[in-house]
Amino acid sequence: MKWFVTVGFLVCSILILPACIHFKNNRQCFEVALQAGFEEVHFKTEEFILYGAVKTENCPQDTLTVYIEGDGAAWHRKGELACDPTPKQPLALWLALKDSSARILYLARPGQFQRNEDPHCRSAYWSLARYSEEVVRAYTAAIDRIKKRVQVHKIGLVGYSGGGVIAALLAARRDDVVWLATVASNLDHRLWCAEHKVTPLKDSLEPKKFGAKLKNIPQIHFVGGRDQIVSQEVVQSYVDALPDNKLVKIVAKEQFDHHCCWQSVWPGLLKMIPGR
Repeated sequence: MKWFVTVGFLVCSILILPACIHFKNNRQCFEVALQAGFEEVHFKTEEFILYGAVKTENCPQDTLTVYIEGDGAAWHRKGELACDPTPKQPLALWLALKDSSARILYLARPGQFQRNEDPHCRSAYWSLARYSEEVVRAYTAAIDRIKKRVQVHKIGLVGYSGGGVIAALLAARRDDVVWLATVASNLDHRLWCAEHKVTPLKDSLEPKKFGAKLKNIPQIHFVGGRDQIVSQEVVQSYVDALPDNKLVKIVAKEQFDHHCCWQSVWPGLLKMIPGR
């Protein structure tokens, strides 16, 4: 697999302006990130491009905190895949901007924020194969690149919604993960699909099948009491599948739903992460 890392602003061509309207509006999110001291990066694989943003401060910190975005706008409507999975509100990015850590990497999902630059990214990577081997392998390589660049030895993982599934799969295959945190994540996506009566993600990996590798990693999973997208039962099913879950906590915020109000309390929730 060939990898390239580039830095710079993404510009929509006027020749494809109608297709870029959604993209252009969401680019405003990253102007905020740049103003907060982040640098834009993107990682090109043979299958797709991963958009990212990295912050590095001159501070002695040996852990890179990695934020992974949710599934975004995967569906235009029921039964119809979106042509652009870019989220209208990238919550994982908002959480990253609330984090005072010296070294942070934010990673979007395949196809997000890149549809004008990566029009051949297959929709499978935001549908049935959203948590596939190819996707996890791409995140692994991206993290390795940035980890080497910022010269750290350890990583902490934060995943929002479907990004939490990616985070758990990464934790299962790496030996440098010191903690794992998820927010409103469909960690048992098989049960999640059954609850919503939708097609199982047959081309995706399942975190609960890697319990033996995950059991020794300190974990915290935040769930919303009013979340109608990911139920607490979905998270509990993942935790119950671990052969030993003494290092795992589930924290329920009863007044929160899938989107609200994680950003407003994130600095306080960060203090609850074990091993951080």
